[in-house]
Amino acid sequence: MKTLVINSPLFRYKNPLYDEDSLTPIGLGLIATALKANNINVSLLDAVACNTPLQELISMVCAEMPDFICINVFTTNLELVKEFVESINYSTHFIVITSHITTWAHLHPNPSNTIVCIS
Repeated sequence: MKTLVINSPLFRYKNPLYDEDSLTPIGLGLIATALKANNINVSLLDAVACNTPLQELISMVCAEMPDFICINVFTTNLELVKEFVESINYSTHFIVITSHITTWAHLHPNPSNTIVCIS
């Protein structure tokens, strides 16, 4: 069983002007560490630090085909994460970490394969 933990992208395309120091996704790192400590095959992908475009991220995930995808979502990238989730073309489970439960539920109402965690 494979789990992929993703620090969600901020931009649709690679942004050559984005040179800010990104914050380390400590919470996602803690989740990945706890999973690994429990013998779960886990990888962490930081799409912000890697400046990963949305389509590249979708291609990478579909090629790896993890059983679980844990991804965070912010107000600024809600539409990108929604597009990401809807673009995954195989059966998987999503764990969405957000503080915007009402917004997420409005955009993606009651999917049976998604768990939403409020942080």
